[in-house]
Amino acid sequence: MKTVWIILWVLVGLALVCCGGVFFMGRGLFNAVAENNNAADAFSLKVFKEVSAEWDPSVLTSYASPEFKRDVSESQLKNLMKTLSQKLGKGKKAAEFSATNTSSRIENGDSYILISTESTAEFEKGTGKVRMQVIKRDDKWSVLSFYVDSEALKK
Repeated sequence: MKTVWIILWVLVGLALVCCGGVFFMGRGLFNAVAENNNAADAFSLKVFKEVSAEWDPSVLTSYASPEFKRDVSESQLKNLMKTLSQKLGKGKKAAEFSATNTSSRIENGDSYILISTESTAEFEKGTGKVRMQVIKRDDKWSVLSFYVDSEALKK
């Protein structure tokens, strides 16, 4: 009977050690995700404020990822900024951005983190929802996509 109790206590001890290890690893992962989400939210707000101040395409281009620059031509970006400027006016204020989706990937040996963020913003001519997808590569943030949805754009 003594052997059964010893085995039982060893198994309980191992279970506690494993649970503790999983807890600490999970906590570290959660903290890393939360830290990246907060950084992405702050970066998105900074980009929005600078871009919507004058709707200058060069401002967004300065934050754009290589993928954004490849997929969106200079003339498309100029037309988008012109439309946003005419129909929305300058950005007045935005709520804090909030991360809605976070993922990390490794492709061809390069690792990166993708975070989708969104906020509600107020413009001179209305309100709207601003969505961005930002990418962190080599500890540097850049914009992968930039989207504004507003009833003012439909007029």
